[in-house]
This record gives sequence, C-alpha cells and structure tokens, in this order.
Amino acid sequence: MTAVQVVSNIKLKQFDMIHKHLNTPFGASLLAITILDKNNRNLTFDINFDIKYEADTLFNEILDVWEKYTPIKVYNRCYILNGIFMNTLRDKKMRKVHKQPTLYEEYTIDDIKYDRIIDIEEINNSDEHKYILYIYRWSELIPRKITIHYKDDIDMADFSQYDFEDVGSV
Repeated sequence: MTAVQVVSNIKLKQFDMIHKHLNTPFGASLLAITILDKNNRNLTFDINFDIKYEADTLFNEILDVWEKYTPIKVYNRCYILNGIFMNTLRDKKMRKVHKQPTLYEEYTIDDIKYDRIIDIEEINNSDEHKYILYIYRWSELIPRKITIHYKDDIDMADFSQYDFEDVGSV
C-alpha cells in the first residue's frame, strides 16, 4: 500500500513518520491518534490512493485503533454511504445523525461519556470515491477531518475488463 499523496493543513513534527509508515498498522495508528490529540485543533488530513483496497485498509486500521484506544473514548456515531444512512458499520449499530454536537450532553451516549464523536461518510459513485471521517471534540467549532480518496473501484478479482491472450495449456 502506498499513498500517492498525504497533505495536512497543520505542520506536524510526526508528519514525515505518518507519511513514511502509512502503509503499516504503525502509520495508521500514528495518524489515528494524532487526529484525536487535544493539541491538534482543526487538523485535517487529505490522503490519496490509487485503488480502493488501499483506502479500505487504512480506513479499517484507523477504526481498529479508535475502537481499542482507551485514553480517549471514541464513538463512531453514523455511517453514510452515497447519501444514505446505514444501520450498522462493522457489526455496530449506527445512529441517523450527521451534525456537529453542540451540547456537552450529546457526548454521553447510552450512559457512556465519550471524548470524541466520529461521523463517517463514504462516497463511491462515478464522479468521486472517498471516505470522510469527521472528528468532533467538545468546544471545537470546526471538526477535524480525514479524507481518504481513491482513484478507482476495481474489483481485484474481476479480470473481465482485461483482454488476455490464450497461450494454451502447459
């Protein structure tokens, strides 16, 4: 997995390390934790990949980190696919709310206090292909954001688009 391009709106001392290791769980973890850090207000990442598989891998590694990261409790609140709210993501029930929380009480869900709320949007149509992860933190007016673009949606097992020459049997 290689990112074609990684851009951040804030100069970070760990940026080169994130970019260098983005294709590993370590790099994905560093990205996932950096975006949550309280000192990184308004931080955005814009990441471009050549294929969907690479974008999917990074997306899932980020969610894995957030699910297991205990110092900052993260709640994945909603998942929107091509403008439609999905009921579940990774076997977890999603809510049909996609707006920045404005009240402190909105960070308590099912009697659990969360430090960050994440809304996830996936756009996969003929015009664009991307994941957008909106990270909300109480008292911040602008959400942090990770946008993961990919150029195509080729099914790695679908070779029907290629013209193969029959070379006979061995």
